[in-house]
Amino acid sequence: MPPPQKQFICNLFGMPECSFPDSYLGVPIFPGRVKKAQVWHVVDRLQETLAGWKGSLLSFQARLCLIKSVLFSIPIYNMAIYKWPKSVINSCERIMRNFLWSGDPAKSKLITKAWHKICCPKDEGGLGLVRLETLNRALLSKLMWGIYSSKNSWAKFLLAKFRYKKGGWITYYKQSSIWGGLQWAISSMEGNLGWIIGDGKSISIWLDTWCSLEPISNMVTIDGNLFDLGEKALILRICLPLPWETIT
Repeated sequence: MPPPQKQFICNLFGMPECSFPDSYLGVPIFPGRVKKAQVWHVVDRLQETLAGWKGSLLSFQARLCLIKSVLFSIPIYNMAIYKWPKSVINSCERIMRNFLWSGDPAKSKLITKAWHKICCPKDEGGLGLVRLETLNRALLSKLMWGIYSSKNSWAKFLLAKFRYKKGGWITYYKQSSIWGGLQWAISSMEGNLGWIIGDGKSISIWLDTWCSLEPISNMVTIDGNLFDLGEKALILRICLPLPWETIT
C-alpha cells in the first residue's frame, strides 16, 4: 500500500500506523505461519506461574486442582486464535506432567500412568484433564463455527477473505497467521455439519449439506446447469412458499 494511502487511512480512523509484529488485546499479531518463537511466551508464563508455587508441599490432589484451574487457563486465549506447533504443546504438557507427579516442573519422575490415559474423563479412568492439542482444535472449531453462523461484520470479512465467491474454501497459500488453524478446524468439522432448512436464503443447493450426509455435488456429476439452476443457486429458488416441515 502506498504511504500516502496509509496516512489517509490513519487520519480517517484516528489511529497510528504500526508494523509487525504487534499485539492486540494481549495476543501477538504477525503475518504468515505460526512459529514456535511466536507463542513461546505462553510457555514462559507457565514456568513463571509455577516458580511461585511450592509443589513439593502440595498434595497430589492439590496439584491436580491447580493444573485444571490455573495452568490450563493460561494458553486458552492464544489457542482460541492460533494453531500451536506440536513442539510448544509438548513443552507445555511436559511442564504440567512434571508438576503433577513431582511438584517440580523441571524434574521428571517415574510415572504410573501414561499422560494420554490421564487426559480422559473420570468415568473412563482418567483425571478429567484434556490434551492441549484437543483443546486447541476445539477452540478453533468454535471460532470456525462463529464464522459460519455469525452475521457480524468480522465473520463476513473472514468469509470473504477465505472463501471463493462461488463457494468452497480457498486452496492456495494465504499469508495469514490464523488460516492454518482454521483449515485444521474445517477438516474436522465439515464432515459433521449439516443445514436445517429455514428460509433457504443462505444454503447452496449443490455445495452445502442439507438433504444427505454430504453435498449433492459430491454425489452426482452435473453436466451443465441442472434444471437451469447455476452452481450458486440457493434453496430459496426451489423452495415452496410453505414451511418445509408442512410439506407432505
